[in-house]
Amino acid sequence: MADTPQRDGTGAQGFVFQVEHTLQGDSQALAMRELKRLLAAERNWPGCLDTVGPDQIDSATPNRLITRTHWRDVDCFVGWMVSRERSQLLKAMDGLGYSCSAETNWKGFAAWVAEDPQADAPPTWKVNLLVLLCLYPTVLILNSLINPLGLGYSSAILVGNICSVALTGWLLVPAAQRIYRRWISGGNSGRGNQLALLSIAALLGLSWAISQQVSG
Repeated sequence: MADTPQRDGTGAQGFVFQVEHTLQGDSQALAMRELKRLLAAERNWPGCLDTVGPDQIDSATPNRLITRTHWRDVDCFVGWMVSRERSQLLKAMDGLGYSCSAETNWKGFAAWVAEDPQADAPPTWKVNLLVLLCLYPTVLILNSLINPLGLGYSSAILVGNICSVALTGWLLVPAAQRIYRRWISGGNSGRGNQLALLSIAALLGLSWAISQQVSG
């Protein structure tokens, strides 16, 4: 995600979702036409504020394109990602040499956990450890809820990833930031840092132990 939502939850500015598209093979013109159909449907989806692109990433690779979609909130974004309409439009591009990838910007998490938006971002290892603390139990719980639905491997992975990113980014990481505020900002004493790390390790260990019991 290129941008991060407002930390105070006002949500007026929403967030931007960035996707890179690659067109290969002899059907690039047809794939481009189908991609534009997909983007037109995306623009009309409730909660989509605007979609910019597709634009060339650089002139040396004209078959690599980028789009940036501005969403009002997470619910609208997730609704589009799992929609039947989007699935059908993507299916129309099967066999046309089309592929895409969306990149999660870890610096975006750093912006959430920074005490002052104008200050330097906290150390990357602290940010990643805090994200792991939130993401690991979230994935375990979501897997236990999604797998029995019989969605199939690919669909289950897609739905699980969307839900885990949304829950982690918009709810759990900000909550963990409030709990570990002093540790993240470097304001803890040496003993305070040790206790913070021990509590994170204990919570991860507890999540692992629970998952072992559930999975048998």
